[in-house]
Amino acid sequence: FDKYKEYSFDDPTRNYDPETFQAFEGTLNRDGEATVPMNLDAAGKAPGMLRATFMTRVFEQGGSYSSDQFTIPYSPYTRYVGVKIPKGDKTRGMLLVDADHNVEIALVDEAGNPVSGENKVTVEFYKLEWRWWWDQSAGNVSSYNSRYYQEKLSSSSVTLNNGKGNWKMRVNSPDWGRYLVRVCDQSGHCSGKIFYLDYPGWQNRDQSETPGGATMLTFSADKAKYEVGETVKLTIPTGGQGRALVSIETGSRVLETKWVPVTG
Repeated sequence: FDKYKEYSFDDPTRNYDPETFQAFEGTLNRDGEATVPMNLDAAGKAPGMLRATFMTRVFEQGGSYSSDQFTIPYSPYTRYVGVKIPKGDKTRGMLLVDADHNVEIALVDEAGNPVSGENKVTVEFYKLEWRWWWDQSAGNVSSYNSRYYQEKLSSSSVTLNNGKGNWKMRVNSPDWGRYLVRVCDQSGHCSGKIFYLDYPGWQNRDQSETPGGATMLTFSADKAKYEVGETVKLTIPTGGQGRALVSIETGSRVLETKWVPVTG
């Protein structure tokens, strides 16, 4: 929504797979028109607002046809809840432990207008714990994959006034790591944001504290976000001479792996 660009209105815990189905097949009337009944129901499954793509094909009796395709927004819910996490540091967008943080919440209708009056939403707070394993890909290349499970820390009800509200968050040391705030509305829509909490001197943390022990490296990038075609510069802590195995991955597959020579 244009007025809430800093808010997240998508639920990272819901996976929605697009589906294609035939909505109508029939004969046009004398005026060359047809009414197409449409029954779409993605409430409770969709992470947020969706797009519906319609493909039409009209055949003449001689066999030739005309086709068209267009896309329109599709709203699975009557209203949407958004969550805004405070901005972290410039390097990683990281928030600090042992400090209070204000999470802003917004509730809007399908057009993006604030919902008037008092409305209650549920705020859930999770710690994301890492789990690691080796995986053998189809290309006979072993890659080190990671996933996480969610441990719910708290659940509370927050009252919004005219589409606005906030929720206070605090994590004390030594519980640094990845966290998730998830907000759900009575309409069935939920949104969430994954973020990182750490110490101010995170670069000096003992590597034995990281998930996976010595198998994990704490490295940093020169920017928090990159455009396509830009060069990414990483600073990786290494001990003496050797090689580092660097893999470039998406959320579903490994794009490239290569060995990089390193120095102390």
